[in-house]
Amino acid sequence: MIRGKDNVMEWVKSTPGIKQVQVRTAPGADAFLFQSDEGENKKAIEDRLSRTLDFLEPGKYYIEMSDGNSRRNWYREFFILEGDAASVPTLSGPSMSGVSPEEVDRRIAAALDAQKKEFRIAELEAKVAEYEDELEERQTPLQEAIGRVTPYLPAILDRLFPKTGMQVGVAGTSHPIRVNTKSNSDDNSRILRIAERLAAIEPNYLDLLEKLCDKLEENPALLGMIKQFA
Repeated sequence: MIRGKDNVMEWVKSTPGIKQVQVRTAPGADAFLFQSDEGENKKAIEDRLSRTLDFLEPGKYYIEMSDGNSRRNWYREFFILEGDAASVPTLSGPSMSGVSPEEVDRRIAAALDAQKKEFRIAELEAKVAEYEDELEERQTPLQEAIGRVTPYLPAILDRLFPKTGMQVGVAGTSHPIRVNTKSNSDDNSRILRIAERLAAIEPNYLDLLEKLCDKLEENPALLGMIKQFA
């Protein structure tokens, strides 16, 4: 437990490598009373924190500091702001002429509330970005391959199966595909064996086959050359 603003600031200044500081009423509180900005240097953090502590009411608060490199490297502690350390500075001068103490308190409270909302929004945006990165990391190569092949499913099935026969629906497509009702298990088995052999040689074989089809469509004469080597 740390008591008094001066001791809090001394603790922050004496802790090396600090890049992130945040203050809230309790460890589980959602709203932050203070939070450093990304890339903000330590001197700027200390100055803003000092001004924020001047405006906080006397009471018990919770401060967290980190070196910014790991979630585990956090320094956490409760601190007490006493009446003399947390009192609002006296505002005087021509610019404050005619402004009542109640209006000063209202303006300070409004400024602190706006700052809390900004910090909360920044925290939520950071969490959303973290979840998006996690989802991208979890995407498997199979999902990527399915995503690339899905738009071409109708054309592929049209070439694999004759035009005559029954119509069946294919998931992910808007048009029915005609499938020959005659036995084609031998062809299907052969296609699967070929796909397995290609996958063992080149995991991205679907990309290679797609590029080969593009080249043959652009220049059908290449098919004769390929047959010679085959």
